[in-house]
Amino acid sequence: MLKIVEAFIMLTRNDCQITKETRHRFPGCKIARLKISPDKTTHLITYNEDVEDLYTAFQKKGIVSSRIGTNAIWAEANSCSACHALALSGAVVLSSRAVSDDQIVYRVIAKSTGALEKIIKGLRDSGLEPSVTYHDFPKDLTDREREILYEVYVHGFFDQMRKSSLTDIAKNLGVSTATLSEGLRRTLRKIVRDYLEDMLLETIESQ
Repeated sequence: MLKIVEAFIMLTRNDCQITKETRHRFPGCKIARLKISPDKTTHLITYNEDVEDLYTAFQKKGIVSSRIGTNAIWAEANSCSACHALALSGAVVLSSRAVSDDQIVYRVIAKSTGALEKIIKGLRDSGLEPSVTYHDFPKDLTDREREILYEVYVHGFFDQMRKSSLTDIAKNLGVSTATLSEGLRRTLRKIVRDYLEDMLLETIESQ
């Protein structure tokens, strides 16, 4: 049975071409990494003003990019050292956020605490100076529910272009589609409930 763990990992690097070019021109922009691989990373840059100047700069530098309306750009570039290392590490990257020109925080899940510690060691050996904060799943999430969540995520069930059906994933887990569907519904209900409770608590504390 998998003992899924979740953590936020902050890494230090200074070789992300997209981050450097974007934050230099638009310090308050948001940069999301839509797809991370060892060689290429796909980014979505959004800002509250027109991004024509940034798009033009990308074109001049030969960065593959497309405008999405007036306030967003899709761009693909060579993976920085952090994205490259994480893509090879075995961690599942849920999201990421650049906090400065040279630091980025990734939200990841791993199969176990031991697997995460091995990932962190590899990142440290690569000179990326990982800083780790563990994040707990809802306390009443069972090991089986964590395994279900891990399996449906890594098999691309939540992707916009769904890579696997529940039936495919159920076969991998050795259960019926109906059993997996019910288990996933129960798991997501706990996660959403936990999120809403945390959000309500933050609202009350801020009043």
